[in-house]
Amino acid sequence: LFRSGVHSVMTAHIRFPALDDEPATISSVLLGLLRSDLGFDGAVITDALEMRAISGTVGLEEGAVRALAAGADGLCLGAERTPEEVEAIHAAIVAAVQDGRLPEDRLREAEGRMASLAQWASAPRPGRDREAGAEAARRALRVEGDTTLGGDPLVVELWPEASIAAGEARHGLGELLGAEPVRLREGDPPPRTDGRPLVLVL
Repeated sequence: LFRSGVHSVMTAHIRFPALDDEPATISSVLLGLLRSDLGFDGAVITDALEMRAISGTVGLEEGAVRALAAGADGLCLGAERTPEEVEAIHAAIVAAVQDGRLPEDRLREAEGRMASLAQWASAPRPGRDREAGAEAARRALRVEGDTTLGGDPLVVELWPEASIAAGEARHGLGELLGAEPVRLREGDPPPRTDGRPLVLVL
């Protein structure tokens, strides 16, 4: 299943009652199957621990400890977590190691996998074929009616806000039109068209 170069997977906070009553993120049974039966040896990263399936049941700190103990290597915490919350999670992990609930070897294993993932993610990548992407977009587009524009159009692209999942957007569909689009964020004043044809890219 994992022979195609998959370097990391993310857990979900869902239950499989036929196998275990715990959410998959904190289930040593399910994460154990991932390693043994499925043979995955890459990094296992949790989904956001502040989701109610974890924070509303076992709690944020206990969820972090249980996830690591179950076999997760990286903990996903949302961008809105306060320094105090992060410190409380850190303290809970340290206490769990001191109490013997969380073996140090498990943390060393997790650190090794996350270090390998970071090395892979920071390695140079082959150049991307932007023309192939543009051609795929053209083939996926169905054109109806006359789309001929008179004069030099003003391309306005609605630009998304950065998210904790994807960060800042780096490119958009407006670039495929062969023009430098005006990128408009929510709340920005609309640009002046000065009589130019307007192309709005959503």
